Amino acid sequence: MPEQDAIPADSARILPPPLKGRGERWDQYHRRVLIYQCRECGFTVEHVQLPADYICPFCEADRQQFHSIDPTDFPTEYINERWSE
Repeated sequence: MPEQDAIPADSARILPPPLKGRGERWDQYHRRVLIYQCRECGFTVEHVQLPADYICPFCEADRQQFHSIDPTDFPTEYINERWSE
């Protein structure tokens, strides 16, 4: 009985394209928009600069637990919270 889950040897697997970063983004005042990530839970937020009193909505970590990530290396699909202009 032939295996139904077997992939024929001559068929090539098609892989999805690699995720790419969104590149640099600027707001209407020509300020660079960055991505910040929480060191505690990994929550990401896109913002020019996080306010001093910003608290992670997921794990409630304070602003000091966030570090910036290069936006050219971070896929857009993984940004949890977007900054509204």
